[in-house]
Amino acid sequence: MPTGNVTVGVYFKKAVYTITMSDDLKNCDATAYVNSANMGDKITITVDPVEGYEFQYITVNGAAIRDTEFTMPAEDVVVNVYCIKIDYKIAAAETVNGTVSVTATANAGDVVTVTATPAEGYETDSITGKGAGD
Repeated sequence: MPTGNVTVGVYFKKAVYTITMSDDLKNCDATAYVNSANMGDKITITVDPVEGYEFQYITVNGAAIRDTEFTMPAEDVVVNVYCIKIDYKIAAAETVNGTVSVTATANAGDVVTVTATPAEGYETDSITGKGAGD
C-alpha cells in the first residue's frame, strides 16, 4: 500500500456462455448460427425436419420450449431438437354400391389397409389414392 489514499477501479464485462447443439438429433437437422452468447440474448435455432416429420420442440439444458427461439440464460447450454412423425389424415371418398373403410391416420412409409365391401351384385373394380399434392 502506498503512503496515501488509493482509489480502486473495478470494471465488469458481460459473461459469454457457450451454445452446444446435441449430437443426438433424430429426424431433423438443426443449427444455431452462433456458438456463444450473453445472458439475455435471443437465440434462434433453425430446424429442418426430414421428410415425413415435423418440428415438435427444443430443449435447452433439458427444459422443453415449444418454439425455435429462446433467451440465453446465465450458463452454458446444450440444445436438443425433437421432431415427430406427421400424422397424415386418410379419408374414404363417398362411394355408391358398397362400403369403404380406411385407417384414419398414417405416417409416411406406413402401409395403409383399405377395406372395400361391394354391395350385393357388385364387385370391386379398382381402388385409387390421391394425395394433397396430386
